[in-house]
Amino acid sequence: IQAASFAQAVDVEAEGPIGSFPYGLFETKDGLICITCLTNLMWENLCDAIGGRELAEHPDYQSNPDRGDHKVELTEKLEAYLAKKTTAEWEELLTEAKVPCGAVKTALEFFDDPQVEAMEMNPVVEHSKIGPIRLGGVPFNFGKTPGAIQRAAPVLGEHTGAILEEIGYDTARIEELKVQGVIAQSIAQSESVVSQ
Repeated sequence: IQAASFAQAVDVEAEGPIGSFPYGLFETKDGLICITCLTNLMWENLCDAIGGRELAEHPDYQSNPDRGDHKVELTEKLEAYLAKKTTAEWEELLTEAKVPCGAVKTALEFFDDPQVEAMEMNPVVEHSKIGPIRLGGVPFNFGKTPGAIQRAAPVLGEHTGAILEEIGYDTARIEELKVQGVIAQSIAQSESVVSQ
C-alpha cells in the first residue's frame, strides 16, 4: 500500500483502495487523521464514535461501494464531525471504538512517540559533517535477516577511496586520480586538509 505514495496518477482523483470508504486522511480540529473502514462494522463503529449515527443509517451509505459513490459529500459530513475535536482526541476515541486510525505526525512528533522509542525506530548515528543525527529506523523486523541503520548518509566522495580500493586500486593510483581531478575527495576530507 505504501508504494502508492511514490506514484501519482494523472487526471485521476486520489482515493483509497478500490471499494473501501472512508479510507484516507481527514481533517480534524488541529490536523489530520488517517481512518480506515474496510467493513460495514468499522463504518458503524466510526459513525457511533463521532456521534453521527444517522450516517450509518443513511440509505446511500450502506455499503463500501455506496459510500465510495458518495465520497465527496460524505467526506464533508465526516470532517464536520471531526472538526469538533483534536487529532489526539479522535485517535483515542476511534481506537477504543475499534476503528483503525492513526494521527498524521510531523517528523519531530514521530521521533518523540513512545512506541517509536520502544521499537528502536529512532537511532542516533554519527554524520561526518554534522555530528550526531537521529534517523527513522527500519520499519520491519525480520528474525533471520534483521535490518538496522548502520551509518549516516555519506557526503560527496566520502567513500570513493574505499570503493576504489575494494575493486583493486592501490593508494598511489587513487591519489593520482584525485590530483588529476578524476575523482573528488569528500568535503569533510577537503576541509580537514585546509585546516592543517
